[in-house]
Amino acid sequence: MQNWFDNSCKEKVTQKNEARKKWMTSGKDEDKEIYQEKREISEKLCRRKKKEWWESKLNNLEHQRKSNNTRKFYKEVKKERKTEKESRSRNAKINLEYWKKKKSRHSGNKIT
Repeated sequence: MQNWFDNSCKEKVTQKNEARKKWMTSGKDEDKEIYQEKREISEKLCRRKKKEWWESKLNNLEHQRKSNNTRKFYKEVKKERKTEKESRSRNAKINLEYWKKKKSRHSGNKIT
């Protein structure tokens, strides 16, 4: 989980998910509209929080660069690259597992 995903984001996403469940069980247009509103609110909030988080990180990096803290600057860059690489690797593993399960359900065979 990223540092930008705080309690306010979690709360809005939970409200959105609850509204979606309600809409899916009722099938009413008014519940769909409520869900869409909550989805828009949660997406805007999370986008804004993530943008603020990245701007803060970039400002910190820029400060390190300008103050000739080369070692600290590159240490932070390396840390971010490692985090991003781990995140991509984790997502690839999740996708692979998803497709393995999906294929095995349809073909009746297990994939190893």
